[in-house]
Amino acid sequence: MDEQTWELVNKVRRIGASAFAPGFGSVVACGEHLVACDGERLRRLDPGKTHGVMLQALDVRLAQLAADGAHAVIVALSDEEVWRVPIEGGDAEVVARGQEEPRSPVVLDARAAWLDGPSPPRWKDGHPVRVRLEGREEPIHEHHGVGDLIACSGALFWRQRERRGAKSFRTDLHRWDPTMGRAEVIAVLEEGDSAEAFGLVTDGKVIAWISGQRISVLDPVTGARRSVEVGAESVCALPVGDDLLVVVGREDVGELIRLGPDGGQRKLARWYNRSRLWTRLVLRGDEVVWAAGERLLAVTLSPGAGA
Repeated sequence: MDEQTWELVNKVRRIGASAFAPGFGSVVACGEHLVACDGERLRRLDPGKTHGVMLQALDVRLAQLAADGAHAVIVALSDEEVWRVPIEGGDAEVVARGQEEPRSPVVLDARAAWLDGPSPPRWKDGHPVRVRLEGREEPIHEHHGVGDLIACSGALFWRQRERRGAKSFRTDLHRWDPTMGRAEVIAVLEEGDSAEAFGLVTDGKVIAWISGQRISVLDPVTGARRSVEVGAESVCALPVGDDLLVVVGREDVGELIRLGPDGGQRKLARWYNRSRLWTRLVLRGDEVVWAAGERLLAVTLSPGAGA
């Protein structure tokens, strides 16, 4: 990205001294460290350091990451493999080979889980997407409309979109834990002619997703549910306590907004970005980190700033 095409406001700071090549899912927090995909290499970014530390020599182009505690990351590679990579030295280990476009990695009870199968739009051909768990030969579940695997409250969750009529669709939320035989539907996320729900995320307690300009939050234990209108097309979201962090895209401008439980909004950051606007929000301590084009950006969250 040309240096003149971006600008930061509201005390936003850049992380690292060079350009990165982050994509969706390619930045995670492992304790006090960040791990990011930088072009073809995996890089660890330490607090207060300008330059990152290169990790294992894996080609991580188009890879997606998940934190495995504070000392390792799960890497879902585009070339049919899933790896576990320690971030402070030691050898990487292969979790699985022979996968088809592995993606959306998460960790459940110290075991890696991921989706195995073609991503949209190829799912329209009816080819199944499988939910996989480390150490288990057979898939947990398979369906052509599966997407957005997450781990929350000791279970795996994913969304599943199905056609319900000539022009009608429904997106369900499925749940599975190690005590269950088959997954169960616990909620309908969206239903109707243009029903779409995407960007399933969690803070480990509640689950949030995006439907156009609306963000919804569900407590999978109690079933409590709420929605809030953002007033712009949302790119990604993340629940933080009772609040929601949301990135919205307005033409070539990105904004990070904090939404309080009473509907109040506080703008935390704004940046110009003529590259892609989609990103992912990551919490590291009291700061939130995200990718904007070829930069990693961060802003400190002040307590009680939800309105």
